[in-house]
Amino acid sequence: MTQQASNNFDWVMAFLVALMGLGCILGEPGEIEATPNALIQRSLLGLKKRIIPWEGAAASYPVALRQVLVVGANGTNITHSQYHVGQSEFLYQLQRHKVYIQS
Repeated sequence: MTQQASNNFDWVMAFLVALMGLGCILGEPGEIEATPNALIQRSLLGLKKRIIPWEGAAASYPVALRQVLVVGANGTNITHSQYHVGQSEFLYQLQRHKVYIQS
């Protein structure tokens, strides 16, 4: 976009588009993976990793909010929000691993 910019408006728009792209990368909710031992969330292009072992984990699921908050025994939390796919499958995995879910 900057190669085609010819005036101030074009430069401002190029900067705003680049800023929005960076915001999307940093604000992306991250992939959540259910493994046999733990719940893992990777974000920031895989650089940031949160791990919640199944033992001692608990979840909160207020249906009106359409999000599931999982908290580990060490205080680590992972939120499965409305922007993630497969919330019913996520809840099934929590039940399968005997995680207490508060409605």
